[in-house]
Amino acid sequence: MKMNSLRRVLLLVVALVASTLSLVGLSSAPASADTFNGTAEVRATVAVRQGGTATVQGRVTFVAPDSQRYYVLAGTATLQQLAYGASAWTTVSSQTITQDTEDLTWTVRPAKNTQYRVVYSGGTYTWPDSSTDSWNPATSAAVTVGVARNLNDKYTKRTHVFQGKVAAYGRKIVVIQKSTCADPKSASCKWKTYKKLRTSAKGAWSLKLPFNRTNTHFRAVVKAGSGYITSYSTWVISTRRY
Repeated sequence: MKMNSLRRVLLLVVALVASTLSLVGLSSAPASADTFNGTAEVRATVAVRQGGTATVQGRVTFVAPDSQRYYVLAGTATLQQLAYGASAWTTVSSQTITQDTEDLTWTVRPAKNTQYRVVYSGGTYTWPDSSTDSWNPATSAAVTVGVARNLNDKYTKRTHVFQGKVAAYGRKIVVIQKSTCADPKSASCKWKTYKKLRTSAKGAWSLKLPFNRTNTHFRAVVKAGSGYITSYSTWVISTRRY
């Protein structure tokens, strides 16, 4: 295996967390024809709101005789998706791997919850002295990007009306939750059901919020289902009677 400037792909999609994997450049080695097992990995943005984009990043790597992990130098990395309700994987796009390729990035816009994986074709790199290094095909594990419904919510201060409209969600339930916690954005904030509303035939919902002596927060929630994750209103409305 000729080891000088070896880099390549490792499939990695996060919400965006950088990989802790250490990939190093290779020094020289005797000319030969070696074959290695490629490893594809993937991470992605955890969730997006309906209509939004997610980022998928990838790499394909292998472990060399010195026990170090390096990028492969040749082949094709293909991003595939399995959309909600689909029975077969389909190709999103492919990228050719060269000796200059490192991490790969794709931007996707899933309509509903969708799984993604990277498929590496395998490949052979020929060094200037005609020796070769080859890598076997590999397929990454799948990751899921969740899609939240857009509640299209807004609040009118003058009328105290909290309202919205959910596409393709006619005659279904929107839950209004309330909390009196100090920070409604905190993960430790406890919410409970205030009211359950049934949308109109076109998915519209509306509620006039009360004003209490205690600072009270309200948000709208649609439960997970039909290819969507649990979905929350864009706004958390805080009210108080002074």
